[in-house]
Amino acid sequence: MNLSLKYKIAIVIFLMEAIMMTAVLWSTLGRSLANTEKQIAAAEQGTLDIVGDISRVALLNEDYDRVQGYIESLPDNPGVLKALLVDDRNIIVASSSLSELGEPMPELVYSGTTHWRTNLLDNVSGQLGLLIVQFSRQARIDSYQEIRNLGILIAATGMGLIVVFGVGFGYLLTYRLQKVVQTANQLAQGEDRKSTRLNSSHT
Repeated sequence: MNLSLKYKIAIVIFLMEAIMMTAVLWSTLGRSLANTEKQIAAAEQGTLDIVGDISRVALLNEDYDRVQGYIESLPDNPGVLKALLVDDRNIIVASSSLSELGEPMPELVYSGTTHWRTNLLDNVSGQLGLLIVQFSRQARIDSYQEIRNLGILIAATGMGLIVVFGVGFGYLLTYRLQKVVQTANQLAQGEDRKSTRLNSSHT
């Protein structure tokens, strides 16, 4: 009976702590993922803005040699797979792949591991062209997996400590309860013996 009570107490403590830990981890990991997503998105937008300014000047002057060097070097950056600059006719005027120069803008195909970001380039007279960059989602995937694995490690460690604490606390509590019960039994037995002696003396 005492053994059963001990484990019942451990289970109650475990469930309460597990719920609290899950809520805290869920909130913390969610914020970490959101912050990582914002940082990656900001870095991608920064790339678009920097190369976009150079591309706008190139489109205005129809001088694509200088911007071609920047476009070609973009895939050297982590996370960048491909880059295109198209004019207002949707013709590729600069590309990280030289074989695409002069070709019509291709259809942008999205997948689970890559995505495209575009920067519309215009001025007061209207649209000049479009800067298109294909980014890998691998950084997001790696970040998610890293945060998930960290969460699992923290959760497993925490759950183990909770089990040890719960069993220990349950054992201590039931041990004390057992002592109280034993003391009460001893007192009761003493009273019974005393009553028996009194009854015997009266008879």
